[in-house]
Amino acid sequence: WNREKELIDEQTKSGRVVGSGANSETIELTFYAGEGDEGQNAIEEAYDDDLEVKIWRVETKLNATNKHSARFAMAIIESLEMSDPAEGFVEGSVSFPVLGQSVKGELNPLPAGLIEAATAYAFEQAFPTAP
Repeated sequence: WNREKELIDEQTKSGRVVGSGANSETIELTFYAGEGDEGQNAIEEAYDDDLEVKIWRVETKLNATNKHSARFAMAIIESLEMSDPAEGFVEGSVSFPVLGQSVKGELNPLPAGLIEAATAYAFEQAFPTAP
């Protein structure tokens, strides 16, 4: 999540004036997905159809109010890069410029399974033993 503030820097007869200008935010996302993954398809459709997307950045641990601290933004897709499928998987890279500014907030506790899936890989046997 990249957040930048433009500075206004003017030289006047009385000296230099520096002030705060416009803010801009960009979200960069890299992901791996199986071919035909629903999330991958949704990103491609949003790009093809010039749709706005909703993005949440969520802290996985609960805060003092027993909720997840989060940031929400509406964005568009500026660029989308997808690798050629290899072994059934693709790598995607997406750049989302935020429309306006993102907003801080809180989300009610998320299901434990969702947090576990987002934060850890489950171990998988490469060569399962025969029954």
